[in-house]
Amino acid sequence: MGVVQVQRTFPHQEQELALAKTSDRTSASAEAVFKKEQQRRDGEKAMAEYQADLVALRERTAKLRALRLARDAAVAGRRAPAATKPQTRSSQDKAKRSS
Repeated sequence: MGVVQVQRTFPHQEQELALAKTSDRTSASAEAVFKKEQQRRDGEKAMAEYQADLVALRERTAKLRALRLARDAAVAGRRAPAATKPQTRSSQDKAKRSS
């Protein structure tokens, strides 16, 4: 028959093994909590940047819209006097005849 090796454990060794396993679990749990907290902070930072970009985009859009409307008004103001011609005598007569 073969030789059977018996490994004896003492109570203090069992406690040390239990503490080591608990310590590993606690460490892993703490790392998971830290990682989640870091992801949350990164998410908040990304959202703040996104919101700031939206505000900046809206401000640029409003500025460009104001510039475009001012340009269009200036162009329309220059065209208005040239577009109205004084009516000649013959065009007045034509307007009366068609009525």
